[in-house]
Amino acid sequence: MKEQNKLPVGWKEVELSEIGQIVTGSTPSKTNMANYGGEFPWIKPPNLDNSMYVSKSNEYLSDEGIQKSRILPAGSVLVSCIGNIGKIAISGCDLATNQQINSIIPNKNILPEFLYYDIKKNQERFESSATKAVVPLLNKTNFSHIKIPIPFTPEGHPDLKEQERIVKILEKAERLKEKRKKALKLSDEYLRSVFNEIFGNKSEIKKLKDICNIIMGQSPPGNSYNENREGTPFFQGKAEFTEKYPIIKKWTTQVTKIALPNSILISVRAPVGSVNLCNIKCCIGRGLASMTPKKEITLEYLYSWFKLNEKNISDIGTGSTFKAISSIQLANLKIPVPPLPLQQTFASIVERVERIKERQKQSEKEINNLYEVLMQRAFKGELVR
Repeated sequence: MKEQNKLPVGWKEVELSEIGQIVTGSTPSKTNMANYGGEFPWIKPPNLDNSMYVSKSNEYLSDEGIQKSRILPAGSVLVSCIGNIGKIAISGCDLATNQQINSIIPNKNILPEFLYYDIKKNQERFESSATKAVVPLLNKTNFSHIKIPIPFTPEGHPDLKEQERIVKILEKAERLKEKRKKALKLSDEYLRSVFNEIFGNKSEIKKLKDICNIIMGQSPPGNSYNENREGTPFFQGKAEFTEKYPIIKKWTTQVTKIALPNSILISVRAPVGSVNLCNIKCCIGRGLASMTPKKEITLEYLYSWFKLNEKNISDIGTGSTFKAISSIQLANLKIPVPPLPLQQTFASIVERVERIKERQKQSEKEINNLYEVLMQRAFKGELVR
């Protein structure tokens, strides 16, 4: 066995079936709507996205419906086992799940929170145990046989005290991560409130086509792309975007549509709405459009407005396979245009807040790195006592 795969002293690898009862969820018949609309949250994989604990859903089972499913007590560990394998949460109340989730009702000597972190750390074991099909699937049998590392006492029992110690350390790091996320969200909310406070009814609403020159991108022939700096820098879509300016990865010798410096690049195809500032003459592909403000609106103000309204613009996008926004939809976007002095005031506030956000994001990155280091050390038995 390789050195990095060795277990800490006193730890053992144990099958999931040995540390709790395994339950696969189910879907009560939807032809009988009496099964739904009650008090029991019915959890599906998308409900496992938000936090460690889950207790709410967009669908609930009735007393009749729960009889055709299975009540999972609070403290059960829920794991997505189809599609996106390994998404995880702990039930915060009595609930049920659909058949895409396998759950573990832990034995009394297994802490649900420890199991949560243990599975997150060893997610690749769950992915590798899934059936490789169009949609990955991890059935109950294979799920039950997956082994994860558990600390044991000298007497041969799962070590609850060590589990609790590890959980306390990781929970502190998790709380720091959440605080940083909230700080970034509050910064955006502050800018929206400042926008409303400054402008109120002082803005004239105009269509984007009346205040900007808009150029929709068009991709050059594929054989014209190169990474040898031959020709004109070429941007295809959001993949080249950073926080502010796009990164040049490709050039083209057959220019189609040109974007100029002092314009804004907007992603118009999967995803829709993200923006970067264009600071060079470049060729843009069909995933992008450029917007060059006219005299009545400043570049800084318009860029700030698009940054604040990215989600709203994304919601305009249409398409079954992937979202896109058409040239007509983009041209007819309604933009509030306040007097130039107010635009400049708002842009200067945004610039200061963006500098604060950059420091917050750097802090978030450092906290995330710390969290990953702690996770590695926790399951190598290297956390200092």
